[in-house]
Amino acid sequence: MRTMTSVLLGGLLLIGVGMTPAEAAAGKGKGKARKDPQKVLQRRDKNGDGVLSLDEMKGKGKQDPARVEARFRRRDKNNDGKVTLAELRGGGKRKKN
Repeated sequence: MRTMTSVLLGGLLLIGVGMTPAEAAAGKGKGKARKDPQKVLQRRDKNGDGVLSLDEMKGKGKQDPARVEARFRRRDKNNDGKVTLAELRGGGKRKKN
């Protein structure tokens, strides 16, 4: 009986964890994985100038335009109407002056 209980508890523990250490190390299971900013820039930069305009970020219009614009404004740290690779790498949080 004791052995059976140990086996059952061990099995429940393995099932309860739900992810392998490799998955945990790769960042799976906790929200969305971050995309490589350089790849995002290369894919979205249609005119090849090395920066993203609001229209380039909107892309094919699969996402809500208001949300895309808000994300663009957060990333455009110097408010020049362009998002550079450095601004993409910096994420969406503005620093307080």
